[in-house]
Amino acid sequence: MTPIVVQKRSSTPTVVAIALMLVVAVVVATRQLPARQPQPQGYERLAQADLAAQAHQDHELIAFSLAQTGEVGLYFTLQNLRTTAFELAVVGADGTSYTVMQADALRTDRRGDGQWAETLPPGEYQLLLTAAQSAGTVTVYASIP
Repeated sequence: MTPIVVQKRSSTPTVVAIALMLVVAVVVATRQLPARQPQPQGYERLAQADLAAQAHQDHELIAFSLAQTGEVGLYFTLQNLRTTAFELAVVGADGTSYTVMQADALRTDRRGDGQWAETLPPGEYQLLLTAAQSAGTVTVYASIP
């Protein structure tokens, strides 16, 4: 009777090959991300603030008025932010405040963005920025009836 010889093979080359295939797949997938639209359709670029230039305390980015009740839409990009305090707020002439975004210790990459919409009554409004001086740029686009 012939003895059965079992050879033990190392699985290391197989594991390395699988790991390399996963890395390649991730790299290919991230390179094929669709380009972010500059802003939603119907929105107009109205303001940009460089946080590196200075700190902002209730800094008016835009002012607008509504003759009648309407939905105001804001889209904003937050590129490369590294700030300890950040707030965007819509404030009416009567003092009514609508928080668009508020954060502590905010960090974003070049693709950071956000969107806000609210039905507002007729009146005068301001979009105010409060942020610590830091790296980064905020760009605001709006759809105002």
